Amino acid sequence: MTGSPIRDEITNLYDEIDTPVFAIGVFLTGVLVSTLAFYPKTSSTVIENVNKVITTNLSWYFQGLIFALVIFFLFVMISPWGEIKLGKPDEPPEFSYGSYIMMVFAATFGAGIVFWGAAETLSHYETVPPLVNAQTQSVGAMIGAMQYTMFHWGISPWVNHMILSVPLAYYVHRKDAPMKPSSVFVPILGVNNLDKTWLKVVDVIAVVAAAGGATVTVGLAAQQFITGLSYNYGVSVGDFGIIALVTGLTVGYTASAVLGIEKGIKRVSTFNVVLFLFILVCILVFSPFASIFNLGTAGIGKYIANFVDMSLYVNVGGGQSWVGSWTVFYWAWWISFAPMTGIFIARISRSRTLKQVIFGAMVGGTAATLPWFVTMGGYSMLLQHSGQVDLLSIIDSYGISVATYPILAQLPFGELFVVLFLLLVFTFLITTIDSATISLAILTTSGGTQHPSIANRFVWGAIVGLLTSLLLVIGGVGILQNFTIIAGLPMALLALVTVVGFAYQLEKSCPVLLTREEDWGSSNALVNWVSSAKPSQSNSDKSTDND
Repeated sequence: MTGSPIRDEITNLYDEIDTPVFAIGVFLTGVLVSTLAFYPKTSSTVIENVNKVITTNLSWYFQGLIFALVIFFLFVMISPWGEIKLGKPDEPPEFSYGSYIMMVFAATFGAGIVFWGAAETLSHYETVPPLVNAQTQSVGAMIGAMQYTMFHWGISPWVNHMILSVPLAYYVHRKDAPMKPSSVFVPILGVNNLDKTWLKVVDVIAVVAAAGGATVTVGLAAQQFITGLSYNYGVSVGDFGIIALVTGLTVGYTASAVLGIEKGIKRVSTFNVVLFLFILVCILVFSPFASIFNLGTAGIGKYIANFVDMSLYVNVGGGQSWVGSWTVFYWAWWISFAPMTGIFIARISRSRTLKQVIFGAMVGGTAATLPWFVTMGGYSMLLQHSGQVDLLSIIDSYGISVATYPILAQLPFGELFVVLFLLLVFTFLITTIDSATISLAILTTSGGTQHPSIANRFVWGAIVGLLTSLLLVIGGVGILQNFTIIAGLPMALLALVTVVGFAYQLEKSCPVLLTREEDWGSSNALVNWVSSAKPSQSNSDKSTDND
């Protein structure tokens, strides 16, 4: 005779968890939630002060790290390493490539994109970035705003999601390593020595960082949804309403969790992307698209021409508040998100090649992201610059999360588009929470099981919901940004170890960088390099090789 479903789920939770990682992870995030609840002012001050110390002293590290990672992962994609398959040669991928890219997109940047689409370009148009030589609110400022927005949402941010996902996918699907962040130490310890006590610390840090990264994404989307209700319909939810709304989203993610990845996240992600594209196309149809494309083209040119300068800019000899508030905030946000997205992407990447995984995120993701910013950002600045709508005054009154709603109101059937946009924000919230809770649940299981219990997901959903609510209550978007950089620092330090170890592992199994000297002296050097480095069929067959 079986017990009740609830009792069965609790039993499943008890049986699957890695007790130290789960207990300490829940304890630390619980302490953080409690501190924010009972000491909001003190917590806000401490978070802000720690944030300033990090951005003042470590902006160079964040900037240099992301730039180096862009170069590394592009090299992996175009080199013979890119042909390495994450699984058995004859095993087909679990999802079609289109569904795969949509799930990656929805689980990573979806909620952030809809929040910052118009807000960031307007911010840079009003306060010109440091490398843009233009007067505020001028045509030059419009191009500079587009340039920096593309930088912040182009190729560079996508590498943050590759930091753990690509190495983990390799170790899990080729070497049968557990689906845990500590598996990045496979090149140093080997697959059979991942039971070291100190590795639990790595997993705990990843859990807390992932919870922090998920909190920021959920918080921004929730803030945008709440502001939309207030601006469009005069509905004021208050502090209790914020807590009830965000925590109440557990109903949506629980329903998706019950259905699983195939029926849950996949379907919601597909709906997100279709609705996202529908709104994007409609805006283009009803807006001055020629002017938007001209502005976007000029922005792309500046983005490409100044990519290296923007990547390594830290304002030597001056204040670093702008770099910290924008570029370092973004890099830290996505690095803190790396454990969550890394687990999720690695989970769905079996039987794909390294090239397909990296291309799908860095190239496919960028191609899907930039049109939204060109359209929303370009249209918002044109409305402001022409005097048709004073968006900056509206933002001063309602906050930066309101930026998109006045733009939608300019379209025919504007009220309908507002409703559709609110639906888009809400479903991206559910997708983000869903993928976050699945990843956090996997992180805290003893063997990194790829099918964690619903009870485990529910625990982490409740924690993320409460933490998000409290951060919104005590400080809104500003405190979320400060908290992100703190959460991202440990993972930024781990990222360097992870990528160096992964490069060593790839070179060991498939020599590319250290080839025979005589090859380089011949006229056929490149041919010899490719032919000697390309993985052999026998090597690809070994999903658990001993490289």
